[in-house]
Amino acid sequence: EEPSLVTLGPHTFYWLALAGSAEEAEPMAVGPRLTSVTVADSWEEALEGAPAERLERALMRWLPQRRWFGAKARDILGLRITEAIRIEAADEALYLTLLLVNYTDGDPDTYFVPLACSTGEEADRQIESGGAVARIRRRDGTELGLVHDAVASTTFCRRMLEALPSRRRMRGREGAVTTTAFKPLREALKEADGDALEPAPLGLEQSNSSIAYGKRFVMKLFRRLDEGVSPELEVGRFLTTRTSFEHIPAVVGSVEYRRAEREPLTVGVVHTFVPNEGTAWRYTVDAVDHFFEHVLTGVNHDGGTPERPPLADGQDLAEYPPIIADLAGVYLGSARLLGQRTAELHVALGSRMDDPSFAPEPFTALYQRSLYQSLRTRAEQSLTLLDRRVRTLPADVRASAEEVLDARDELMARLRAVTQRQLSGMRIRCHGDYHLGQVLYTGRDFVILDFEGEPALSLGRRRLKRSPLVDVAGMLRSFDYAAISALIDGRVRPEDVETLAPWAETWRYWVCESYLTAYQDAAKESGLLPRSIQDVRLLLQCYQLEKALYEVAYELNHRPSWTRIPLGGIRGLLRDRGAGT
Repeated sequence: EEPSLVTLGPHTFYWLALAGSAEEAEPMAVGPRLTSVTVADSWEEALEGAPAERLERALMRWLPQRRWFGAKARDILGLRITEAIRIEAADEALYLTLLLVNYTDGDPDTYFVPLACSTGEEADRQIESGGAVARIRRRDGTELGLVHDAVASTTFCRRMLEALPSRRRMRGREGAVTTTAFKPLREALKEADGDALEPAPLGLEQSNSSIAYGKRFVMKLFRRLDEGVSPELEVGRFLTTRTSFEHIPAVVGSVEYRRAEREPLTVGVVHTFVPNEGTAWRYTVDAVDHFFEHVLTGVNHDGGTPERPPLADGQDLAEYPPIIADLAGVYLGSARLLGQRTAELHVALGSRMDDPSFAPEPFTALYQRSLYQSLRTRAEQSLTLLDRRVRTLPADVRASAEEVLDARDELMARLRAVTQRQLSGMRIRCHGDYHLGQVLYTGRDFVILDFEGEPALSLGRRRLKRSPLVDVAGMLRSFDYAAISALIDGRVRPEDVETLAPWAETWRYWVCESYLTAYQDAAKESGLLPRSIQDVRLLLQCYQLEKALYEVAYELNHRPSWTRIPLGGIRGLLRDRGAGT
């Protein structure tokens, strides 16, 4: 599985890709390990005063167990409930809470955790699922219930959707939550009957939590909040309301937290639901599996891989070698379509000169120096980590790691090339974390989603304008993962790996060429790409190296044996003196 990608089965009828990885957090400990908070009468007293201190300690233990908590490697110094906003509900008290989390080092984070209190079967279910935070008891020992994450509450989910069209301000201690609904959502809420918009919290989490409302809408709730409009809302709203690009889930509503003289915090975004058959990642790895099956059965080939000379500058990919067309023809067409949709996305993002947040900007010498510094910093961090861990890697991976470490000077020289001549082309707002897991496959077409950007980066860095080729490079790396992962994750018999390894590279090469050719053809009149093919290849190579170096660090920390994939990608890029793939 590619880093941060979703692995889902075919025919995914809910928009599960919004929610991240399919792994669940470990169940929370039950029984005596749950903190008890004593109140006089109501569980809501636990949100203020002395009882709140007990609840905050419980939240401090609970928070790191959540998959969407992004600072698991940091030590929490303290946690404080800075905001608690009541949502009116007939049968239970619900609160939108903001938690300020301080660490022993670095800046604090703000997390959004809606809270509810339940009893009986619902409380038992929360204990089993890990949503339980603390037990609430009166002073006489009577148990009032269990405080838990309210995202699992059907009442909470309904009330969040119902609040959107009212444009109401739900006031709290320091600020207020404001809601917005665009016309499609307002009309749907007026016309909906019975179970048409019945909420179903999606039990998959990564950096956010999502709720499906029938097969009409999906609400994404952000957990870690940054000051400023989230790119997910900003970019999605721009594409929905100011361009004609249709291959995204339309943004139809939002939830924000606002304070006087401060930037807003985006709490949630509502999109239209997109019927789909799963992610493009799942579709692609299935295509790789079928390709390998054809290779192993010897259909239409004599055992050798076809030659794959690089395309000449400006040459169209008019036809493939017959053997490739036979073995991978259908997916090559899909790669072309995805390249076209990617270019159309970038053309749309760069189409409005009247909006400073989205107007294209040229490359400058200052920006090129800044780009190099960023590339070099990531390279140094990843190579330093690789040097520290190289002796712990499996023998075959270690050899590749040592080759990359020995090529450090050459790698840095490749990155430095971005400063050695004035580059043409434009910088625009991009997707920022583009790979096969961020695309849905509908059975006939592709829909691009999740414009949050790379979660580890600050909101300011995620909003920076970059060459659209940074997204293209991310997709090329994703194709590499799809091709090679089958050889190391058990989907291929060990005795077949040696036979299939050159075919995996052949598949990757022609798929990347198909994607790139379609992308460049659809984008060439936009003025966004560099005029020189040499500049295009230079940027593509630098961005692919940047992405692969990020992957090295990711795999070293999570799946060391998988480090062979990005290491192989880096070695291939260093051997390639010109071609983008």
